[in-house]
Amino acid sequence: MELSPSDKGRIEHQFDSFCKLVLVCEMKDYKKMILRKMAKEILFSELMLIHGYDLEHKKAGQEEIKDIFSIKVMGFDITIKNMLIAEAVLSLTEKGRNIVLMSFFLGMTDKEIGKMLHLGQSTVNYHKNNNLKKMRKFMEEHEE
Repeated sequence: MELSPSDKGRIEHQFDSFCKLVLVCEMKDYKKMILRKMAKEILFSELMLIHGYDLEHKKAGQEEIKDIFSIKVMGFDITIKNMLIAEAVLSLTEKGRNIVLMSFFLGMTDKEIGKMLHLGQSTVNYHKNNNLKKMRKFMEEHEE
């Protein structure tokens, strides 16, 4: 059965409208996912404030912290001023430690980390989330 030019045009317009609707719904779903992630995640810099450290990393009413841990990752020097976080980072495997440090201390994206470590972006994301869970568990167990 041969379609007339007007029928072909109508079908093209219907398909175009359908595709636009799908893209709009996907965009809304993506925005909801990002908002859910933002509600669950916490930055390391904010973690310091939660545990009672101000911007100079002093505990309220106490002397300045003397324990500072420094680690080198992919040629970058990273300083960690909270020993509990440093111990949690050191409890990870080398690959996990590199991914967490590059993501949160160097501010690299999963794609950038993947290129440096020769891993896929989703693999980096999986390792990052898995290692953050391990760090949280370690910190809960060793919290004073």
